[in-house]
Amino acid sequence: MYLDFFQLQRSPFHVTPDPAFLYASPGHREALSALIYGVMLRKGFIALTGEVGMGKTTILRTFLERIEPEQTQVIYLLDANISFDALLQTMLLEFGAVLDAEYAFMRVNQLHLILIDQFRQGRNVVLIVDEAQNMPIETLEGLRVLSNLETATDKLLQIIFCGQPEFDDKLDRSELRQLKQRIAVRATVMPLTEAEGIRYIQHRLALAGAIDRVIFTQGAIKTILKEARGIPRRINILCDNALVTAFGYQQRRVKASVVREVIADRKVQTRPRVRRWRWPAVGVAATVVTAGVFLSGASDFGFLSEVQRSPVEALRPLLQWPPPTADSTAAPTQTMLPLVPSTPTGGAVGQTAAVEPVAVKAGEPEPVSRVVKPGDRLIDLVETVYGGRDERLVQWVQRHNPQIKNSHRIHVGDRLVFPPADR
Repeated sequence: MYLDFFQLQRSPFHVTPDPAFLYASPGHREALSALIYGVMLRKGFIALTGEVGMGKTTILRTFLERIEPEQTQVIYLLDANISFDALLQTMLLEFGAVLDAEYAFMRVNQLHLILIDQFRQGRNVVLIVDEAQNMPIETLEGLRVLSNLETATDKLLQIIFCGQPEFDDKLDRSELRQLKQRIAVRATVMPLTEAEGIRYIQHRLALAGAIDRVIFTQGAIKTILKEARGIPRRINILCDNALVTAFGYQQRRVKASVVREVIADRKVQTRPRVRRWRWPAVGVAATVVTAGVFLSGASDFGFLSEVQRSPVEALRPLLQWPPPTADSTAAPTQTMLPLVPSTPTGGAVGQTAAVEPVAVKAGEPEPVSRVVKPGDRLIDLVETVYGGRDERLVQWVQRHNPQIKNSHRIHVGDRLVFPPADR
């Protein structure tokens, strides 16, 4: 979407583990070298650990591209939460073996014969366990037994554990102390330093074909790296969203203000939504129903923009809460709830009344604008801006944004205007 605008040939900050985009930081190079070394020299157990989003899977896929497929048989286990017997069956099926063995120890013998045959053919068998922290202790202990399958000089099976730091915690358990001792090669991927983070962003832009290498200002990069804390996946997400937002503003440079807006929007999306104003709203609805009328919809309330700042204070004039005392000399509040008949003019019962545009007068709040980001829905943006979910609010916004042909389909990068609610 923004590729042509920034003169890019491909998306530079996608979060899929593409080996072509691997940034060879010292930590990533060391991890990749550890995998190649451990497998080529048949070291048996190899452990690769790191925090979520550090690029472990990308390292694994880069490793798979570096090895010789004719000399290596790879079994990639995506779901580590598996029993030892099911693991044996999976491995046997990878070799096209017939599952005629009834018990686990018989399947171990069957697998042993296959591994010996692979060794004689000069092939190395590698089992990769992704998300290793989820593997049951019984299965891990079973893998330790499989590590006993060896010749006088070499291991017949190389096992790579790839997991989060919780895997190291699991290995500290007493029942796994033998397995821990057998891990011959270890590698831990650490967060990027600030200098590495800068090179990481420049590296991905270069691979994406960026002609202009100064798409991000220094302030923007500094803000991104501070928020991402050296985690490559976080850097990718922030950079991608910043490019979308800058494209929406039609800005050729991604500034720190754009990055801060992206960070703020992400925090709003992940923050638990608390509706402290819901109970007085229910009280208003009950009063209206008793009077024999119903509310015209959230789009008719001029107080909605105030609700975002202080729900209770915004509702005070509508509820006259607390109620005026008997000796009060103040004139009664004239604020009234805008109402419509229970059957809209010219429509059937329950039909939504048409929303009429209202010009913004002096002293009125300015319209709010939002740039559509990946995953955004119009109803969610309406709730964020106005503080409530209502179909009439959606119609109100759609009327002021003619580019929205379908309220259920908005396009990433579009700038939407959210006018003040009708009074």
